[in-house]
Amino acid sequence: MKIHSKGKKRHDSVLREKFGIGLHQYQAMYGEQRGACYLCGSTQERNLAVDHCHASGNVRKLLCSMCNQALGLFKDNPDVLIKAAEYVQTTFVLPEDVEIDMIPHADRPRWRNIVTTPEGTFNSFAEAGKIYRVDATTIGSWCGAYEYRKHAQKEGFKYERVFA
Repeated sequence: MKIHSKGKKRHDSVLREKFGIGLHQYQAMYGEQRGACYLCGSTQERNLAVDHCHASGNVRKLLCSMCNQALGLFKDNPDVLIKAAEYVQTTFVLPEDVEIDMIPHADRPRWRNIVTTPEGTFNSFAEAGKIYRVDATTIGSWCGAYEYRKHAQKEGFKYERVFA
C-alpha cells in the first residue's frame, strides 16, 4: 500500500490518535492480509478500515468499510452475529397465499362524518359545502367539529362521526 509522502504524517497521527497504532503497523497488517478485507476478502478498497473492539479499544484486523459497518450495526454482539449467520442459512417457508375477496372501496367499513344542516343530511363536510358554496373546513367549523373554532358553530349544524 502506497501513501503519498505528504499524507504519511497525517495518516500516522490519525492512526495513533484513534487506534493507538502507527502507520508502519497498519502497513504490516495490510501486507499480512494482502490488501484484502479479513472477513469477506474484498480487495476493492484502497484503504481498509481498522476494526477495533469498542469495549476494550483493542485493534483486531483490517476490514472493508461494508464489513466494518456491519459489525458496528450488530453492536459487536457475538450472539446476534451467530443468530444472523443462522438466519441467512435458513430456508423459510412462507404461509400459503390466499386470494381475498375485494370489497369495493365505497362499501368498505370506515369512519364517516354525518353532517346535519338545515338543508338536509350529508355524508361529508365537502358535500354540504357544495350546497352552501363554502369549503369543507367552513362547514366543519359551523358544525363545531374543530375544538379551536367552537365560537364559529351555527344553529342547526351538527356532525357525528360513525363507523359504518
